[in-house]
Formats: sequence, C-alpha cells, structure tokens
Amino acid sequence: MSIGMSTLKAALSHFEYESRKHRANLMVYLSNPAAVAEHPDVVGEVVKLTQLITEAEDNIETLEGFIENWYQNDENVSSSMRGLDD
Repeated sequence: MSIGMSTLKAALSHFEYESRKHRANLMVYLSNPAAVAEHPDVVGEVVKLTQLITEAEDNIETLEGFIENWYQNDENVSSSMRGLDD
C-alpha cells in the first residue's frame, strides 16, 4: 500500500471514529439528559453533536471518493504501463 493510500485510510479511520464518538454522545443525551448535569442546554448540545456527525459523515464520503479514484487511477496507470511493455 502506498504512502498516499495509507494516509487516506488513516484520515478515513479518524472520521469514522469521530462519527461513532459523536453518535455515542448523542445517544447519552437522548437516553438520559439529566445525567449530563454540566450541560443545561440539552437542545443546543444535540444540535452541536448533530452538526459534528454530519461533518464527519461528509468527510467520510469525500475520502471514500478519493480512495475509489485512487484505485481507479492506479488500475489505469498499471494498464497503460503494461501496454508499454509490449
């Protein structure tokens, strides 16, 4: 695996983690908002977490597109290089 692909996959893992973390926090607020006493604005926190989830999911989608293109370009380069060997 190339350095570029390793970097893309590491970034993808980061945003997948962020999405799961924010979803877990959102579930805590929704299941028991009284348990989070230091945040009196539960609605505001739900809005904030929803925005963070959306941002992480958008980044995941973007990176998946880059990864797909990377593989397609790699196949095209490999195919064109095979043609040079003839």
